[in-house]
Amino acid sequence: MAPEGFVRRGSSPGLYSPVVIWSAGLRIPEDRESCATIPYCSTKTSAPVRILRQLTPAQKWTILLCIATFLLGLGNLGRAAMALHYSARLPDLPTSLSLPYLAAMAGFWGVLYLVCTVGLSFFLPRARWLTLAAVPLHQAHVWTNRLVFDRSDYARQTYPRDLLLTLILLVFFWAVLNLPRMREAFVRAQGEDQPR
Repeated sequence: MAPEGFVRRGSSPGLYSPVVIWSAGLRIPEDRESCATIPYCSTKTSAPVRILRQLTPAQKWTILLCIATFLLGLGNLGRAAMALHYSARLPDLPTSLSLPYLAAMAGFWGVLYLVCTVGLSFFLPRARWLTLAAVPLHQAHVWTNRLVFDRSDYARQTYPRDLLLTLILLVFFWAVLNLPRMREAFVRAQGEDQPR
């Protein structure tokens, strides 16, 4: 028998994996009788589809936010790695900003976004506030660097497009994290963590 909150995977007797959805407490029924008691359940659909059908809208939005913050974190860490690579390979490369500074900046924001991803996945209220603060602060930091240090005409030509993308990113995070159901989900998660 699988431990509470875990689903048996494969035929090995000791092979258990946590259910994909964090703290949702969902279980994948393995037989038709158990499946008949759950709405939208079918043994013909795959396990991830059955799990997604059981999620609340707040949990689905949180998964989308986790994917977005994870991608932002990976993108920044990739930028940091490239800056370090170029600074090691081309130490005399003339740039308007030093490559170690760019690497440190991107590394800091990349790690912060990954921390936000983990916190959001566990519905930690502090992670919600951290994400609400990190996204605009990161964009302000990037735009300050661009406005002060951009020297090429091409960089200045991309300002309108990049400004539109920045606004879309800010509106997405702020709108989703301030949805009433999202706020309730994070408050409810905080209440469940409190000792009784």
